[in-house]
Amino acid sequence: MSITPEQFLMGGGGAPGAKFKTLGDTVTGQVLDYEMRQQTDLETNSLKTWDDGRPMMQLVVTLQTTDRDPSFEDDDGKRRVYIKGLLQQAVRDAIKAAGGKKLEVGGTLTVRYIGDEAPKRRGVSGAKIYQAHWQPGADVFLSGPTAAPVSAPVAAAPAAPVAAVPAQATQPDPQALAAALAQLTPEQRQMMGLPV
Repeated sequence: MSITPEQFLMGGGGAPGAKFKTLGDTVTGQVLDYEMRQQTDLETNSLKTWDDGRPMMQLVVTLQTTDRDPSFEDDDGKRRVYIKGLLQQAVRDAIKAAGGKKLEVGGTLTVRYIGDEAPKRRGVSGAKIYQAHWQPGADVFLSGPTAAPVSAPVAAAPAAPVAAVPAQATQPDPQALAAALAQLTPEQRQMMGLPV
């Protein structure tokens, strides 16, 4: 996901990040590419490290979505998802639930913001809790007795939760979640295993 000479010259740095601001916010798309990148402190823009000096890493995944933002000129629907922390657990669980062993270009990833952990200290928000769904692309399956035939439709598995929500965690507001689910397109509902 390096910047092309055209992007450098014309000012485009790549796909915007997916936003997870409100409970139920969801992004779905086909994986175009991914890379490991060191996390950046949003306030200082410096690279983040652990106490022992090791870099804090994240997986940056570019998805081709159907989303379009009218305030973003020439929006082609590409969105970046920055996978770390609880989101890493959610995506890992979703891939395992689909019978996969790794993220693959061509597969479809859905990520939904479903709640917040209780804050660890006053004045700081609790970590966001996510739910993810993974559907491998047809070309990802290997031949063999346990593999799904390429021509057969792949059943959408229910979205795999991050983990059991701790008792002290803030539960999603059912009305807000229902409103967010009502905003999903039929394709997104299908990817998440919801009735269309």
